Amino acid sequence: MNSAIIVLFNPDLTHLNNFIGQLSGQIDKIILVDNTPYSLKQYGNDEFSEENIIYIDLKDNLGIATAHNAGIKKAIEIDSEYVIIFDQDSSVPEGFVNSLVSVDKILRSEGKKIAAVGPSYIDIKTNTMAPVIQFNGLKVNRIIPKEEELYTSADYIISSGTLIHVDAFKTVGLMMEELFIDYVDLEWGLRAKK
Repeated sequence: MNSAIIVLFNPDLTHLNNFIGQLSGQIDKIILVDNTPYSLKQYGNDEFSEENIIYIDLKDNLGIATAHNAGIKKAIEIDSEYVIIFDQDSSVPEGFVNSLVSVDKILRSEGKKIAAVGPSYIDIKTNTMAPVIQFNGLKVNRIIPKEEELYTSADYIISSGTLIHVDAFKTVGLMMEELFIDYVDLEWGLRAKK
């Protein structure tokens, strides 16, 4: 079983419902973790009552790391093999989750140690492919992924769209909640590399 975690904070419910629709055919469980202080239940929670949706109400803004961890713990509790993390404003094409799972399985079959797999994406500010980040001591290398290559090694991946095999959490641990929002993905990626 594979689970998606979507962290919510005052979401646009129209976009959220469209996004849930995009994911529904690609994932077994969708775990909505609500960081909105007043809770989305005030809108009527009926739209989140489908069998494949789990709703976790944190009742306050406890930060992205705490929300990720709540979703990850639930995904592990329901025996998920993979967890994929999303922001509430994400969108995915058909086949997105399967393509990431496929790459992860290929790399694992080759004996590579994989903490996470993420997509290449277009930076909407520059309309160009966002670079992959690799650290070399204090130097930051920004590498543009090549379409013809299966993957480009990265030292961290932005959280939205990140696919993680649950075994990685046994080795690396969960997200560092003290960071609240900023650098959560960076810290986890560097910890995984170490």
